[in-house]
Amino acid sequence: VDFPPTVMQKVEKMKQKTKTVIDLFNIPDTENVIQDYRCSMKSDEDGSGKLFITQNYLLFAGNNNKVLESIPLYRISSLSKEK
Repeated sequence: VDFPPTVMQKVEKMKQKTKTVIDLFNIPDTENVIQDYRCSMKSDEDGSGKLFITQNYLLFAGNNNKVLESIPLYRISSLSKEK
């Protein structure tokens, strides 16, 4: 199957993000980044960065990787939106 170049570019970007996340967070190499978002996290330090979602984790990397948080999805019982 031949995919359009734009689709293949997105695939390559996600592969690159997956490799970066696996190296940064030391998670199993079977994980794949499904989606990522620019966001912020409440903390004492600058909490702006990126949230990466894989099959089994929510992973937050602050700007300059100063703040790293790894949350296995099985530990999450509820989510709420902050105003």
